Amino acid sequence: VMMQRCELEDEMPSVGKRGEVDVKLTLPDGTQMDGKFKEGAKVSSITAFIMINADWVLNETVERSTITLSTAFPKKQLSVDETITTKDLHRQRVMVSRTSDSALTSAPEQAEPVAPQSPQSPETITRSNT
Repeated sequence: VMMQRCELEDEMPSVGKRGEVDVKLTLPDGTQMDGKFKEGAKVSSITAFIMINADWVLNETVERSTITLSTAFPKKQLSVDETITTKDLHRQRVMVSRTSDSALTSAPEQAEPVAPQSPQSPETITRSNT
């Protein structure tokens, strides 16, 4: 992860620091970050900004491919190939989450079938007059 971070810093030294589109990020650990991105840049530049600047990435050893982004309102998952636009993302709250590494590579688990329960007979109360 540290190597990825250094490579990204070399590749994109000003990512998240210059641009017309202000994006407010909320990380899974509750940390909030503000980034500035150029209109027309790819959403992947937001994940690069997170990888470079968020301590959460180092603390949790997060891989870039496991970061997912979604707008808070209206709720929408962002694709890394999408373009950043003022109309869609300026001053927008973007929620950052992480998909587990195993969820990306393994098939969903099959739920075990549940056997139907037999209907229980209603209890009868007997009264005796003694």
